[in-house]
Parts: sequence; C-alpha cells; structure tokens
Amino acid sequence: MEMINAKPELFGVKPIEFIIDFESEAFVEIAGNHYLFKVGELIGPQMQLYQETERKLPLEDEYTRTYYRTINIKIPKGYHVANANDINIDHSFSKDGKKVLMFKSFYEIEGDILKITADEFYYITKISKEFYEDYRTVINSAADFNKVTLVLEAD
Repeated sequence: MEMINAKPELFGVKPIEFIIDFESEAFVEIAGNHYLFKVGELIGPQMQLYQETERKLPLEDEYTRTYYRTINIKIPKGYHVANANDINIDHSFSKDGKKVLMFKSFYEIEGDILKITADEFYYITKISKEFYEDYRTVINSAADFNKVTLVLEAD
C-alpha cells in the first residue's frame, strides 16, 4: 500500500491517494465452471436512497467530495468476463451548464487486464427539492455499482 499526499499540511489542498495492490479470494465464489467476482464490493458499502416517498425539504450535505477509483483485475488464463457491460453506469446532474454531481463507471480490457474506472463527485452541498431526484439517481448509481458481480466463464 502506498499513500500519496498524506501529510497533514496537504489536507484540503491536494487529494489523498491510496494505491493498493492485493490478492484475495474474499470477493470470489465458484458456481460450477464459472467464477463470480463481486467487484462492486471493492468500493465498500454505499449510501442508498431508494425511498418512494416524495421529498418535502431541500437536502444539505456536509461537504463536497470526489472519489476517483481505478481497479485493475487480472483475468485468469482461459477465462473471459461474460457481463463486463454491467460495469457501465453513467448518471450526472448539471447546473448552469456544468456537471456538479456524477457517478460514472466504465471499463477497458487490455490483454488479460480488466481496467475499471469509477469516477464519482459531489461538487455542491445544497440540493433543492426540485433537483432531489437527480441527486438520488447519482447516489444510487454508486450503490448499484456496489452490487455488480462479474461472471468469469471458461473460453
């Protein structure tokens, strides 16, 4: 593990970065001749706003935040990812012509490496009642990514 910009004087000035390289079987299950890889769980539990009641008041977050994640997965020899498109999620909200809320995840495959990018940000802290559904959609996109399980099938 490596931490970049972790000095206290850089807090709020530069983004803190974590570079982690690990091997684990905790996210993998075997189902017949398939492997199920719970890739979404790598970003940890996410807030969910799946309520069905109408929002009555505006919402205020404590702070703006950004999460930019890259996940590189080595695909085992003789396997391919059957449902890689499940990774593709793209929801955002723009205000005054500028994206202010976004969750976007996508992938590319280079040889035996599946490279996933998940870019998430909340640049505004006050959400009016009129734009609450847009906020909820972005928040739930991260929760939806958290549930993505990839199916690795034998070639």
